[in-house]
Amino acid sequence: MKTLLLALALLLSSQVNASEREFHCEARYLFGAKDKASLAGSITSNTSLLDVAYSIDDQPEFNAGVLTIDKKAVRKYPFYQKFNVDGGYALYMPDRMDSMFHFTAIVEKDKASDKLECFVESIE
Repeated sequence: MKTLLLALALLLSSQVNASEREFHCEARYLFGAKDKASLAGSITSNTSLLDVAYSIDDQPEFNAGVLTIDKKAVRKYPFYQKFNVDGGYALYMPDRMDSMFHFTAIVEKDKASDKLECFVESIE
């Protein structure tokens, strides 16, 4: 019985790791004070993100361990869900992250927003 439970636990944990996918996003600017912005992290489920880091011109703006969807948020962008980040940032990710390999993420602080083009890869 213990062997069966251990095997089931290993199977479930491998399925969780298999569904985790890393994403990398960038934006480049032709005008204004910024040259580039980048966002990186892991998609662990359709409603959770892990180790999300955002930087502007290689200067860290935030680094969040675990982000979960803000279920009380009023939908600002169609087909996007909101994740709150410490420091007054909001991260908007597509509703269906589980089926995408390329998407646009939106990072907001106060009234400023950045759109970043993102690419997703599976973790082996």
